[in-house]
Amino acid sequence: MSFPAAARFRALALLPLLALPTAGCINFETLVKVKADGSGTIVQTMTMSAETMEMMKSMKGDGGKVEVGGKPMALEAKDIEQAKAEAAKMGEGVTFVKAEPIDTKEAKGMRSIYAFKDVTKLKVSQKPSSPGGAPSPGGKDADETVRFGFAKAANGNPVLTVTMPDLKAAAAKGGASKTAAKAPEAPPEAMAMMKQMFKGLRIAIAVEPEGKVVQTNSPFVEGARVTLMEMNFDSLLKDEAKLKQFSAAMDSGSMADAKRLMKGLPGVKINLDPEVRVEFAAK
Repeated sequence: MSFPAAARFRALALLPLLALPTAGCINFETLVKVKADGSGTIVQTMTMSAETMEMMKSMKGDGGKVEVGGKPMALEAKDIEQAKAEAAKMGEGVTFVKAEPIDTKEAKGMRSIYAFKDVTKLKVSQKPSSPGGAPSPGGKDADETVRFGFAKAANGNPVLTVTMPDLKAAAAKGGASKTAAKAPEAPPEAMAMMKQMFKGLRIAIAVEPEGKVVQTNSPFVEGARVTLMEMNFDSLLKDEAKLKQFSAAMDSGSMADAKRLMKGLPGVKINLDPEVRVEFAAK
C-alpha cells in the first residue's frame, strides 16, 4: 500500500489550527532523547486511525494514493524527502537518520528519526509543521520554539533545561492575555464541527535522558521519560465553555492561554513553568 504524503499527515495533525476537514484519531509526538554528553536523537511519530486512513481514499488533491488492506504499507520517495527536509528546521547539526512506516490494526503512519550532536542547538516546534511550508498559526511573530540548555551539576550529573518561550513571555507580561476570556459565542453548528475536528487529536512533546532521572520540576515523569506537553483533545470536548475559550486562544496565536485552559483536564499534561529542569545520572 502506498503511504500518503507526509504533508497530508501534517495537515491532519493541524486540523484544530488550520480548520481543515475532519481529523479522527490523529497523533503527533516528538521525543527528544539526550545522552550524557549532550548529543542524542529526535523521534517524531505521526499516526492516524485505520478509519481515517480509509477516509483519505477520497482525498487525492495532491495526487497521493491511499489503498487500505492487502499489501503492507510502504513509504514513498516524497515522504522520505520531506522527512529529510525537516532536519534543517530543527537546528544546527541535526541530521536525518531514517523513516519507517507504522502499520498496525490500531494506527497507521510514519516514524522519523534524527540525530544531533549538541542539544543546546536544537529548535523543536510545539506545533506540528504546517504543510507546504505555510506559516505557523499565530502569525510570523509567534514564538513556538522549545529550546534546550545543558550543563553539569556540582555532583557531576548532567542537567538538561527546557525553555518554553511562550510561557516565559506571558509570565513577563503578568499572565495570560484577555483574548481567551472574551471568546465570542459560536453557533451550534460551528461547535459541532469544532468537536468533530478535535476528536481523537493528540499532540505531545517529551524528553528522555539516557540514565536515571534524579530530580525535575516537571510533575509528569514516567521512568526516564519527562513529558513537557501532552494535549489530548478528547478531554477538551467534555467542557464546551473551555472549548470555546481554547478556540479563541488558538485564533489569537496564544499557546500560553491554550495551555492554561487545558491544565487540570483528565488526560492532559501541561507544564506551566517557563523552564523545565531535568537532572539525571548517566548510565
